[in-house]
Amino acid sequence: MEYKKYENPFPIQDQAIPYILQNRDLVGIANTGTGKTGAFLIPLINKVFSNRNEKVLIIIPTRKLAFQIDEEFNDFSYGMKIFLHFVLVEQIFEDKFTICEEIQIL
Repeated sequence: MEYKKYENPFPIQDQAIPYILQNRDLVGIANTGTGKTGAFLIPLINKVFSNRNEKVLIIIPTRKLAFQIDEEFNDFSYGMKIFLHFVLVEQIFEDKFTICEEIQIL
């Protein structure tokens, strides 16, 4: 959070994060640029940081959104030694596809 220079959460984050931390399902609707990505990434990063044995699967519908989430993840988790790897559908069918064990978020 310090790396992103956040002082206060966006409204979607303020409302969503407590529910996600309680393992509750949530649908959040907000305009572009209002912190939706952080609203779900921050509690997931917290979960993995608190327990390094945790694994997370995020299903993302588009390549563009996958790159956006990757960028935001790297900013939010800066210096925490938490690793994310995203897999494009076409990669799954390649013979070389493997996931190393140190990946916590896929």
